[in-house]
Amino acid sequence: MDDEDVHFADEAPRRERVGAAFVALRAELEHLLPGAEIEHIGSTSIPGSITKGDLDICVRVEPAAFTAAERALATRFERNVGSDHTGSLASFVDPTAAIPTGVQLVARGGREDFFSTWRDLLASSTRRLAAYNALKRRWHSRSHTGYRAEKAVFIERELAGARAIDAWQRIPADDYERHMSEVGQSAALRALFTQTYAERRPRRLAVLGCTTGGDLELVEPFTDVVVGVDINPEYLAAARRRLSAKVELTHGDVLDVELAKAPFDLIHAALLLEYVDPVALFHRIGGWLAPGGACSIVTQEVTPDVPPVTPTAYATVRLLDGCMSLRSEDEIVRAAAGAGLCPAARRTARLQSGKVLLHAVFTKSPAPAAGGP
Repeated sequence: MDDEDVHFADEAPRRERVGAAFVALRAELEHLLPGAEIEHIGSTSIPGSITKGDLDICVRVEPAAFTAAERALATRFERNVGSDHTGSLASFVDPTAAIPTGVQLVARGGREDFFSTWRDLLASSTRRLAAYNALKRRWHSRSHTGYRAEKAVFIERELAGARAIDAWQRIPADDYERHMSEVGQSAALRALFTQTYAERRPRRLAVLGCTTGGDLELVEPFTDVVVGVDINPEYLAAARRRLSAKVELTHGDVLDVELAKAPFDLIHAALLLEYVDPVALFHRIGGWLAPGGACSIVTQEVTPDVPPVTPTAYATVRLLDGCMSLRSEDEIVRAAAGAGLCPAARRTARLQSGKVLLHAVFTKSPAPAAGGP
């Protein structure tokens, strides 16, 4: 199959037929594996997707029941020899089914137990689903091998972003603020924001990843529009208590939220690129910036022998271990250029821990002069 071309079509015309096939096979699987969790996954389970038209089913069992469940499924289905097989994942196909059917057996909580999560992530984000559909359209009538390779990279990137969001939502505001103060990052980040804010004097400002709103306390009256965005509702509640009603606070993923107050003269994002796709974020920033506007980015540089998360007494912050992807300066500049943003300023700040912060400012081209070419 890997040497064949792959073909896609809209999910909607296949929905009823595939749904009926799932209901019938679920009943059979429930009889074969009492107590197993059986779910319809894959693109035919997601309205608005494009699909190969097959039925994908995930069977989740407790780790202790995995081996017995695998033996039971092998009496009914053929093994999918083209898929991975581990101690917590076994793949099967049903060659007798009228609709191409795959069954993924996973151990609950195991490394491969992401199929249902991935389905839910696609169903909950129009941005993510549109990007996935676009990927498929690029590979329509092309190599199945190439499609699977790009698909794997895309899924892992999106799952990593979801893991980061989950980690951030589990770090209490008090732990976050005390950790950042103890390691000296609060003061360093505030100094970098203060400098850019004073240089740019924006009338319209957005801060992405505003956390508990400390930097937004510095906003002067000449800034008419102030918007803060964060993924953690507890952080935003803390920000609301410390900030004036003038500041509009928005809860959500920066890759999905809509900012009705755009365009902005300055968009600031500190220690955010470590957790999101730089290309996707800069694309959004480019769309939100006014002509001539500036984007201020702070990232943590890769520093030998310096851990990405500085150890402190606040254990919840360690949840970010494994969720961070430190970006090179070249990667950041390329992503910004892809969104039409040009480098305008660069500075660094070294903390006592040895950690180095890169502060880069990018600008969007001004609007053409009236009557120009």
